[in-house]
Amino acid sequence: MAERLSALSKERRWDEMEAHITDEMVDTIAIVAPHDRLANAVGGRYGGICSRVEFSIAVESADDAERLRGMVEAIQSSDTSPEERAPWETKTEM
Repeated sequence: MAERLSALSKERRWDEMEAHITDEMVDTIAIVAPHDRLANAVGGRYGGICSRVEFSIAVESADDAERLRGMVEAIQSSDTSPEERAPWETKTEM
């Protein structure tokens, strides 16, 4: 798969790449969740494992900034062991 996607990118055939990437592949690589479940999903997957994570969320209002602040605080406080955490949801409807 990597070779095929690499070849498509070198040929600048970006639109064709999507057909080769499954939802399962995205869920394996990325955390896909609505804002209200994102902190839990990040903590569930990486809490106690990673010391840093990065994500990008558009902040267009004071409410957005407060929501982001709350998510960061929730992720930072996610120090429970994997056995104590709820299972990470790999498929989340948006």
